Amino acid sequence: MSSSHDRFNPTLCISGLLAAIITLVILKTPEITVQLHSFIGLFGAAFLTLNLSSFLSRPQPIRVAAIIVQIVAYVGVCLTTPHFMSAILLVVLAGQLPFVFSMRLAVMMLLGVNLAAFTVHTTFYDLNWLNVLVGNLLYVAFQLFSLAVSRNVVQEQLARAALEIKNAELAATQTMLEQSVRLSERLQLSRDLHDICGHQLTALTLNLEFLSHQATSPVKEGILETKQVAKELLAEIRKVVRAQRSQMDIDLKRVLTELIERISSRHITFNCDLADHAIPDLTAEAMFRVAQEGLTNALKHSQSDVNVTLNIDENALVLTIRNTLQGKVRSQGVGLKSMSERMQAVKGMFNVTQEAGEWVLVARAPI
Repeated sequence: MSSSHDRFNPTLCISGLLAAIITLVILKTPEITVQLHSFIGLFGAAFLTLNLSSFLSRPQPIRVAAIIVQIVAYVGVCLTTPHFMSAILLVVLAGQLPFVFSMRLAVMMLLGVNLAAFTVHTTFYDLNWLNVLVGNLLYVAFQLFSLAVSRNVVQEQLARAALEIKNAELAATQTMLEQSVRLSERLQLSRDLHDICGHQLTALTLNLEFLSHQATSPVKEGILETKQVAKELLAEIRKVVRAQRSQMDIDLKRVLTELIERISSRHITFNCDLADHAIPDLTAEAMFRVAQEGLTNALKHSQSDVNVTLNIDENALVLTIRNTLQGKVRSQGVGLKSMSERMQAVKGMFNVTQEAGEWVLVARAPI
């Protein structure tokens, strides 16, 4: 599954294809039918490819190529016919640019394509430059409107995705807090049992032992039986205390599952194999915070699927996050520094690598 702003939009797809067909009908002339069919068909095919690229594992290179092909196709249309109505294709192009490039680059590309069209119309066809300029400016207004609308859609979807991540982090943090509270209550209860009941029963056993030496035979048997019951009760209390203390570890798998399942806008694979190992509270919390920040970075800098692995390796808890990387990411940001400091606090190791188009985060802590 791709991120929310990469999902296939059938309405947008149909609208763009209809615009290409309408342009073909308007510009169609008997002399240049074949050329127009070729260039507008190429434009429509590239447009469709870009919209269907969300089903690919690495869609960004395909999208960039599709935009370039559309620009080339539009220039081909301009060389085929001087009709200003061909600029309808640029309105369609403008609506796609914010989904692929930054706003600054999108505006520069639009201005460059319009300048190329202006040059073709004034030099290749020797049209009046003022008429061409007025016609181009009219369509530039529509292009900027299309660009702005798409930009708002992208920003809204990015904001929704960021809110989803924050809600997931909040829910996972709440789960961890609930576990911490329950563990704290268990710890307090086990201490009370040991300190109060345990000590009282020990004193009772000693008193019964003393009385058993002072009492006569009939009473002595009853005292010894009572002493044995007190010993058995003391042993049961100690057993309960040991059991309570053995269950004092935070369920890290459950917390991470809560975090990942609430991020529905991206497909995240989570593999966990802790083999019933006890994870210290400080280590579990540090690893959870690293997973939070690592997932946020992965979703921010990439539109591909994310793979998360949590396992035990040579008496160490190891967290690995992998995702396809688009472009270079700063190797020393605030988030990365924070994750490294958290691992250092539990005497662990933290490392990130960028190679072969993949971002790999590895956090390792002894247990």
